[in-house]
Amino acid sequence: LARDDYDKKVKQAAKEKARRRHTPAPTRPRKPDLQVSLPRHRDGSTHLSNPDCGESSESSSSGSSEPEPSGHQLFCLEYEADSGEVTSVIVYQDDDPGRVIEEVSAHTPLDPPMREALKLRVQEEITKRQSQ
Repeated sequence: LARDDYDKKVKQAAKEKARRRHTPAPTRPRKPDLQVSLPRHRDGSTHLSNPDCGESSESSSSGSSEPEPSGHQLFCLEYEADSGEVTSVIVYQDDDPGRVIEEVSAHTPLDPPMREALKLRVQEEITKRQSQ
């Protein structure tokens, strides 16, 4: 009798454990590729007032009188330096990867091999998103 009770408890515990394991974890809402619209300044540079690319929507009005560049925004590039500092750059459909890398380099010094690798990666991402 005691063994039967023990077996029941073990089976019940195993069932509850299995039930907990198979319950899917609450899925985090997937972040869109692009989260923020940064206003362009008159000198053509982008002001990074929100280094983590913020939570504002893509269509939010920036209040800037400067028009956005032609072509829609593809994604927000976030580059984390060895120091932990994150540089965010909005990449547009008709952007040149070299320009994007110059913008990242203005905030975070990059050595030539790293610049080239990042440039190739940006080009791949632009191509991938344009073909969708």
